[in-house]
Amino acid sequence: MTYQEAFQKYLDIDPFTADTDELLKLCNKLQISLYDGAKTRDNLLNLLIESAIEPNFNSDKITAFYNYPPHEAALAKIEKDSNGSLVAKRFEIYYKGLELANGYKELTDYQEQEKRLIQAQEKRASLDKVSYPIDKDFIEALKKGLPECCGVAVGFDRLMLLTKEAALINN
Repeated sequence: MTYQEAFQKYLDIDPFTADTDELLKLCNKLQISLYDGAKTRDNLLNLLIESAIEPNFNSDKITAFYNYPPHEAALAKIEKDSNGSLVAKRFEIYYKGLELANGYKELTDYQEQEKRLIQAQEKRASLDKVSYPIDKDFIEALKKGLPECCGVAVGFDRLMLLTKEAALINN
């Protein structure tokens, strides 16, 4: 299920076009508690996913959640989807209410990657969060060339949680 399909199916809203005010109204309507700093568009979208979309995923089936908005790209390429909308080519895999994996089509353009890393640190600074130096070795490696590739990280702790049928990761 795409990011956009999930928002349209479960919340009757388009996450690509909804503005901050619309998202705030929806959170209030759904009685979603807002923490300090939650009133940014990105944070509101994440709260809606966690509170109103993820709980709808069938716990007995694996759910693939993909084609995120470009602002969620991080290290992923941004490409046009079948509707012509720009999307981040990344995905998350859910099973039994847990996010088990997170993957994406790797961004191989060193200039775009450096620009995104700088923007991410500027955003952190504007939110009074700790900023981190840009990994220059990573950028230099990208300059040398990276073939088209994808990556996925699997939460081993979460897999173990499922095998033990524990309720909390720290169990």
